[in-house]
Amino acid sequence: MALPLLAVTELGASSVLMGVLSAASYLPWVLLGLHAGAWVDRARKRPIMLGCDVASGLLLLSVPLAAWAGVLTMAHLAAVAFLTGCCTTVFVTAYRAYVPVVVPQAGLVTANARLQGGEQVAQVAGRGLGGVLVQVLGAAGCLLLDVASFAVSAVCLSRIRATEPAPVGEVGLRARITEGLRFTWADPHLRTLGLFSAIGNLAFTGLQTLQVVFLVRDVGAAPAIVGVLAATISVGGIAGAAAAPWSGRRFGTARAMVAWALVTGPFALLVPLTSNGPGLVLIAVGTMATGTGLVAITVIMTSFRQAYCPPELLGRVGSTAALFTYAAVPAGTLTAGALGDVLGNRTALWVVAALFTGYGCVLLVSPLRTLRDLPDRAGLAVHRDPPPSPPRTPGRGEPWPRGPRGHGWFSAGGVLRGRRRGTGAPPRAPCPARSASG
Repeated sequence: MALPLLAVTELGASSVLMGVLSAASYLPWVLLGLHAGAWVDRARKRPIMLGCDVASGLLLLSVPLAAWAGVLTMAHLAAVAFLTGCCTTVFVTAYRAYVPVVVPQAGLVTANARLQGGEQVAQVAGRGLGGVLVQVLGAAGCLLLDVASFAVSAVCLSRIRATEPAPVGEVGLRARITEGLRFTWADPHLRTLGLFSAIGNLAFTGLQTLQVVFLVRDVGAAPAIVGVLAATISVGGIAGAAAAPWSGRRFGTARAMVAWALVTGPFALLVPLTSNGPGLVLIAVGTMATGTGLVAITVIMTSFRQAYCPPELLGRVGSTAALFTYAAVPAGTLTAGALGDVLGNRTALWVVAALFTGYGCVLLVSPLRTLRDLPDRAGLAVHRDPPPSPPRTPGRGEPWPRGPRGHGWFSAGGVLRGRRRGTGAPPRAPCPARSASG
């Protein structure tokens, strides 16, 4: 929240520049995501996460220092957004592969729900207080709190004592990336969820890109109000994280995911209806509902991948899924920014809200529509390598299958050698006299 507000209020960024700033933070997923997954699968996860926390804190610290020195530019903000995005790409890839090390498979949905819930609580506090603190401390000063949050994260990670298995395999980086891509693309469930996430993120990041500049310039909301409204999506996220385990148990994980997308998607249409005063309730309700659905879906999908994929492939499958998801984000932010400059922010919001409303239809035309629950690793084994059917002996009177002429157990006429035609009885012993005479 502090970086976009700093760009709008201090540097006068246009909608296009806001799109560039938002795209810069997601572009590393496209450029580095696959490499991050292959690297994470070959190394211990916790040291990687600690290094990412330290690097992110130092990068963000450069922004208030530059602002106070009077040398802050949009190029500096874009560079920091890109480099912290690189750290986030590696951190999240390692973090999702590290959760099954700490939590047994039976507890993955509950664990992911709690992690997502904690993240949304932090988002509520950060976004809700961010607008107020921007007015008191300035956007640059608020970034110091971000720096402190990365320090707290590093301390917490250093206190985890779970034993992480040693990485195995000496295959080259390119071969490992190819293996992860092939595994994800060949699996119908993973492929469908990747396309579903890409379309949803394309539309949702378009909404997020236009929201700040729409509220400040079109609606005329104060920065404090913008911060509070931005926090409503995280309030919905808390509800979604709490409801995801229950919905999966009650309706089945596959059905729950379809329902969350179809029910909460249309609430995005409330965002472009927003006006100042009482009309701000519309964007609050719209973002809260979409946040509820998105987080519930994220909990279910993340838990599915962790329970479904082999542990040695989890980092690469996660980064490949993230490539599907985040490759659409720069396109969504840049397209939304361009639409905002050409059509106006409100009209552009109508376009992206309509797309977000229908993104759940992807699941209705996929194999997931027939499932109650998403499969786990046992289901993957059956799906990938079905056991061979036992051979069956034809009963009395049933024809024997025809085979290659004159090969194996089949005679030139297609009848099993050594058995009398049509009876299934064992062969008679040859007559010695006829055999001797030929």
